[in-house]
Amino acid sequence: MSIKSIIKSSSVNFYDFIKCIRLKKYEIKKIKEKRRRLIENTISLTKNQKKQIDDFFKENYGQKIPYYWHKEYYAISGKFDYKFFPELLFIPGFERLVNNPHYYKCLSDKNIIDIIGNSINIKSPRVYVRCANGIITDSNRTTISLEESYSIVSKLDNFFIKPSIDSCSGQGCSIIYNKEIDSLDKYKELLKIYKKDFLIQEIVKNSKDLYNLNPTSLNTFRVITYILKGKIYYMPIILRIGRNGKFLDNAHQGGIFIGVKDDGSLLRTAVSEFNEKYNSHPDTNIVFENYKISSFQKVIEAAIKLQSLIPHIGCINWDLTLDENEDVVLIEGNMIGGSIWLIQMAHGVSGFGENTAEVLRLVKENKKLY
Repeated sequence: MSIKSIIKSSSVNFYDFIKCIRLKKYEIKKIKEKRRRLIENTISLTKNQKKQIDDFFKENYGQKIPYYWHKEYYAISGKFDYKFFPELLFIPGFERLVNNPHYYKCLSDKNIIDIIGNSINIKSPRVYVRCANGIITDSNRTTISLEESYSIVSKLDNFFIKPSIDSCSGQGCSIIYNKEIDSLDKYKELLKIYKKDFLIQEIVKNSKDLYNLNPTSLNTFRVITYILKGKIYYMPIILRIGRNGKFLDNAHQGGIFIGVKDDGSLLRTAVSEFNEKYNSHPDTNIVFENYKISSFQKVIEAAIKLQSLIPHIGCINWDLTLDENEDVVLIEGNMIGGSIWLIQMAHGVSGFGENTAEVLRLVKENKKLY
C-alpha cells in the first residue's frame, strides 16, 4: 500500500472514530434529559434483571452497558426484555456499520424515493410540483418556471408541502389551502421557507380502518427493515396516529404510536414519546386492543420488496400507509437516524428479536459491511 493510501485510510478511520464518539455522546445526552430521567426513575430493575442484561451484553458485546435505555423502554411498554437494543448502539453502531454514506446521502432526498417505489408498482403521493437543488419540475419531472408552478398549484383546493432534504419528524410539513396563496407574491413567500428543495403533493386519504382511528391525520406505519447475513428482516411494526386535530402523526409532533401484530390487529395500549398511555384514542374513543387493519400484510410485503431494491443501505425506516383503495402508499424512506426506540416502547421487546445477539457481535467487531 502506498503512503498516500495509508494516509487516506487513516484519515477515514479517524473521521469515523470521531463521528462514532459524537453520536454516542448525543445519545447519552438525549437519554439524560429531564423528562426521560423522570420516566426511567419510575422503574427499578431487580438484581436478576440487571444480571440478565449484564451477562447478555458482556457475552455478545464484550462489555456492560448503562441501564438507562432498558429502564425507559420497560417503563413505557410495561414489559422487560434483557435484549432491548440501546440507542447508544443503534445509530452510532449498527446503522453506521451497515448504511453506506455514499448511498444514503443521495437516497435521503425525498425527491428520489418515489422512483424506487414506482419501479415495483408501489404508490407514492402524487407530486404536483417538486424542486431539487433549485430546479422546479412538474409531475412529469419536466422543468418549469416558478410562475408555471404557481399556475399548477393555484388550481388546487389544498396541498401538502414538505422539505425534501435535511428534514425529519414532520419538521416543515404543512397543509396549504388555496386562500393562503391567492397571489403569486404569497406563493413566493411560502417557497422562501423551503429554499431549493421541496415537494408539493396531494393529500393522501387513509383506508377506512386507518381513517376511523383518527380522521384528521394521515396515519402511517413505521416499518424498519434490515439486512443480516444476506437475509432481509423486519422489526415489529408500529402504527403512528395523530391526535388533537393535527394532520401529522409523528411522535415528535404530539402523535401517539402503538404496536401492530403481524395479522394487522393492534396491541392494547398506545403511548406517546413521554409516557402518556391510552387504551382508546383520546379523540375518537376507538378501543385499540384487537382493532384490525385490513390489508396489513401488503404493508409488510411492500417493505421487504423496497429493502431488496437498496441492499447498499442495510437498515431503512419506511413510512407506509394504506390509501382509500387499501393500496400501499410509500410516504418516505428514512435512510439514517432510525427510531428503534419507537418499536421497543410500543412492543416491549428488542427490535432485533432473536437476532439481537448476532447484531451485538457485529457492532462489537466494528467492521463495516460496505
